[in-house]
Amino acid sequence: MTSACQAIWESAGRPLGQRGGLAEDVYGVCALCGHTDDRTVPLTVACPPASFGGWQQMRWPSSDRVCRACTWAMEGRPPDTLRMWSLLYVAGGIESGNGPDLGPRVHACNRGAPERLLEALCWPSSGPWGLGIAESGKVHVVPYIVLNDGSGPWAVRVDRMTLRGEPHEMRHIVHHFSSLLVAGFSATKILERSATPGDLVRSGIESWRYHVGKLGGATAGAVERLASLLIKKEAADGWRERTIGDA
Repeated sequence: MTSACQAIWESAGRPLGQRGGLAEDVYGVCALCGHTDDRTVPLTVACPPASFGGWQQMRWPSSDRVCRACTWAMEGRPPDTLRMWSLLYVAGGIESGNGPDLGPRVHACNRGAPERLLEALCWPSSGPWGLGIAESGKVHVVPYIVLNDGSGPWAVRVDRMTLRGEPHEMRHIVHHFSSLLVAGFSATKILERSATPGDLVRSGIESWRYHVGKLGGATAGAVERLASLLIKKEAADGWRERTIGDA
């Protein structure tokens, strides 16, 4: 079994990059993704200690080797680095996004074009898939993407966190969050449950009570915050309509 990062690397044509070209015939467990590779790179080469700050994120911290896929994923500097892009891997194939071309099974996009990512969380592929979201663009996400299998509960990597949810829950949140955006409430006010009296007069107190009641909580949970990253205000009405069956 491969990791999501290794699957993305395969789709991209197994590029080596500068550090990957230093791979040795040493079988080992990758310190980053926790999966094995027949050829590996020393950890100190793949992740130079002077610049690497992801020690707490490693899946196999006792290993001193890194697979070729993770070595490739960790390379580069902005703007030429994978940490600037959100990546959706779908084993059955997917259209390319507005980011780098990583082959027929990867959709790469920036924060301005998140529609396909949200679709994957609401209506996942029936086969293996994985999603890593570059919220800040400052953190390496790809080595830590979880490979999901099917349309049940999922895990998605967002910067340093792995969030877990399931499709019906996400569609439910998307519907009520989008409804509030369409009504005129800001994403920040929705997340913080902090509409002012003026907001309620302008956008409707009944709409606020109903949809916030369905979202629940004194403040937003992690999955709702994830949804807020992916719903563009101009697309909110379409998402509201598409998810009405899960209200």
